[in-house]
Amino acid sequence: MGKDLIRGVHKRNKISKARQRTVRKKNEFTNICRSIVEEIVENVINASTHKTCHDNDTQQTNFDDEYDFPSFMNSEEYMSVSQHNLTYEKEEDQCKIGGYRFVEIDYFLKKTLSLQSLHNLKCTGGKLAYSSEKRSGLVSVYTLKCNMCDCEEHLATEKPQTSEEKSNNHSTINTAAAWGTLSTGGSYTHLTELLSVMNVPPLGGTVQKIECVNHCIKNYSKHLYRIKKDTKSVALETRKLLTNQRIKDLTRNAQKAIYANAHGDISQLKHDLQNSVPCSFGNHSKCQTYLCNHVGDTASDNMSQLLIDNETNNRAELFMSLLARFNMGKRLNLIQRDGFQMRSYLSALRYNVGQSWHHKSWKQYFKKCPSKILKTYMTQQEEKHRKRTNTIRVKHSAVKRLKFDTTNKENNRDYGPNISEVFMTTDEIKDETNKLLERLKVNYEKQQEIARDTIGQFENPKYVSERAFRLTASHFGAVIRRRPTTSCNALVKTILRTTSSTCTAAIEYGKKNECVAVLKFQEKTGKTVERAGLYIDVDHGFLGASPDGVINKNEIIEVKCMYKVAQVGLSVQQAVERKCITCLEKDLQNKIRLRRNHDYFFQIQGQLAITGAEICYFTVYTGDKNDIFIEEIKADKDIWNTIMLPKLIDFYVNCIAPNIIENRPGRGLQCKDPPSIIEAQNALRTKKEQTKQKRQE
Repeated sequence: MGKDLIRGVHKRNKISKARQRTVRKKNEFTNICRSIVEEIVENVINASTHKTCHDNDTQQTNFDDEYDFPSFMNSEEYMSVSQHNLTYEKEEDQCKIGGYRFVEIDYFLKKTLSLQSLHNLKCTGGKLAYSSEKRSGLVSVYTLKCNMCDCEEHLATEKPQTSEEKSNNHSTINTAAAWGTLSTGGSYTHLTELLSVMNVPPLGGTVQKIECVNHCIKNYSKHLYRIKKDTKSVALETRKLLTNQRIKDLTRNAQKAIYANAHGDISQLKHDLQNSVPCSFGNHSKCQTYLCNHVGDTASDNMSQLLIDNETNNRAELFMSLLARFNMGKRLNLIQRDGFQMRSYLSALRYNVGQSWHHKSWKQYFKKCPSKILKTYMTQQEEKHRKRTNTIRVKHSAVKRLKFDTTNKENNRDYGPNISEVFMTTDEIKDETNKLLERLKVNYEKQQEIARDTIGQFENPKYVSERAFRLTASHFGAVIRRRPTTSCNALVKTILRTTSSTCTAAIEYGKKNECVAVLKFQEKTGKTVERAGLYIDVDHGFLGASPDGVINKNEIIEVKCMYKVAQVGLSVQQAVERKCITCLEKDLQNKIRLRRNHDYFFQIQGQLAITGAEICYFTVYTGDKNDIFIEEIKADKDIWNTIMLPKLIDFYVNCIAPNIIENRPGRGLQCKDPPSIIEAQNALRTKKEQTKQKRQE
């Protein structure tokens, strides 16, 4: 090659035949496209310069023959479209942002270009435009919205923080602004003035105050002592609990919690502060090892089983006081010659018989009545005892009631009956609801144990305690058939009532004749029925059911005593025909059955689902003279899973649980409605107003 260059000869590389064929095809395709474009341009020019009008003497040509119109348009339509004046509307710029901003230029430019290019891949016909701005100090986050697909993208003036920076709440520009202001001897006011002159939006006007631990503990202690000294709105029993030592324990435990969680997790600090109160009162079940030395020490607190019998040692104390009288207060040695035993017998006579113990003993020993003087003495002692007993009863019935000062509500808004409404955020209510649901859960063994221990319903104290905070089957129908616009106040208060319903004649009749109906059922069917307690759902611990009886693990019984029908003396057949029983109806085969949309039907389906049984014998009792009505109702899992269970869960989580957490029924406040009910009520109100306006028009 060097020789060729010296000689002035340029030798080119030889092109392969395959390459030559490719180049030849490209050239041919280019020539074809060029010819097509030139022909189209020539036709357009000829059509625009062609004249359709000639002199009157010349023959007028047909317009349709000169031009080739589309098949969907004739000449008149074509002329109408071509002569139509176009209108246009100028789109105003929606960007109303002003002033200057501090931006991290490298990140901002790259992010802007990448957002637009990536969005063009998804939406080719639209463009991103400014929608809104969210400022955090000197950092701005812009929301860009597409005018075609309404897709939103976010663009920040500063590179987003890492996880470590987020935990430390660091921002480069905000920290740098504060740093530079302090280092140059400036202040927040100086920085605000400087930024305003530069036409830059200043830092936010809200300043978060950092609480001083010493002042916080001091105020905590001061308020505790104020409660202890408040004799007007705080009961004496409550003030006795706040001893000086206990107040010191409360403040010390709170200070320990703050010190242990310094620069740590806020939720853990909140938990430790809340637990400092039960820890100070001896409940160490939730204490942490770094705060308390008695973690998990609950053996001394579990004393409830020892109080269930409501026993006292009053009688033993009374007997010992009588014995002390007979043995002269243990001042003499009465052990010899059975002296102490004899005096114990005398004390027992005095305890069992009372003031007249002399009379029976004297008459049995001497075979004659005691003297008149002894009888007079015994009569006087009995009269004194009677007066003393009556005086004690009067004193107990006339106990001075605690009066609250309701005149000064501002000073006592945090304590006493005038306590202000407690505000809890949505996240706090959600966390407490999850804790409540977790606390109400039971397993199968616990379910069976509670069912055995709660027989007797409201007459059994354990039934009342286990039923509290749970939604039972007797209220399932009211929950399911409730309208979306109906307030939950009345229903929630009814469900959370800790006592049985108001005692009416119908309720008394049902309690009295329920056992009679069960006996008739046993005689008619030959099945043995056992009493049942409260069954708690294993999957959803906040649901419960109390059937009237259990036959076996697959069969239960529910009894309804019809008071009004029994008073009239009608049978079930007659009462249904006269429509005196609303819960029963006749089906297509003219057979009596329970209405499938009645509360009793939803109650029975709930009992079957919670107990795990397959069949419930719905029994109707209308008096001893009439035969009982029995219908065999089978469990319908589709109704339970698709209709009942979703509504029950939604009502408990959104209506019952928040009011339990805030204790609104216990404080005499109206139960809160969830947002779903409020929205439904507003929609109904709007619809009624619109209907009213249409009628007026």
